[in-house]
Amino acid sequence: MADTKKSLEQRITKTQGKLEVILTVALFKEDKYYVAYCPALELSTYATNLEKVKREFTKELDIFFKETIRKGTLERLLLKYGWTLQMKEFRPPSLSVNMLNQFKDYPNFNLREEKVLIPC
Repeated sequence: MADTKKSLEQRITKTQGKLEVILTVALFKEDKYYVAYCPALELSTYATNLEKVKREFTKELDIFFKETIRKGTLERLLLKYGWTLQMKEFRPPSLSVNMLNQFKDYPNFNLREEKVLIPC
């Protein structure tokens, strides 16, 4: 898990026909549901327990990348969300501590790095 005071290293790298995706995901409980939210992709999901929301988010992330790659819209969408391309890596806009702090008052707030390999 990452600490909100540290620089959060996020990236998308394309190597050998795969995308290696490392993103920071905010996990928190809202009412009776656990929520996983990735600000860099504006992607979220929810479930009734923490382990299930982690699994569901990984599935959602996989679907997001497979579908945007299939449609040919991934690069355009990343640029729309403020990502930049540097030396064959897409880098997201900086995640500010202030932005992430909006979730700190939720029960079970946590940050984790999600690493996924996606064939492309």
